[in-house]
Amino acid sequence: MLAQEYRARFGVETSYRVMHQVRAATTSREPGLRLLLATVGWLLSNVWVWLKAQVVAQTLRPHRAATRRWLDAHFRLDAFRDLLIEAIKARYHVRIHLPCPFPLASPLKL
Repeated sequence: MLAQEYRARFGVETSYRVMHQVRAATTSREPGLRLLLATVGWLLSNVWVWLKAQVVAQTLRPHRAATRRWLDAHFRLDAFRDLLIEAIKARYHVRIHLPCPFPLASPLKL
């Protein structure tokens, strides 16, 4: 009885830990925005689990264990998150570095 309750609690704690890896951080006090960001975090973590399950399900039976080990090692949630961030940056042409308006090599003349 106690082991079943702890197992259920462990699953809830694990899902919160996983969700926090993809949830956007904010200092906003607006509850609607915080709820939206938490919902997107839950959605992304569930999509990640679903994608892994689809790949394992498509694999032939003798190779399922090897595929699951490979996915656990290489298709991690942080890698999935970084892939999505890079795709968004490429889609919306996000620039990290701003071009300098003047050449830095030229000496200043006063």
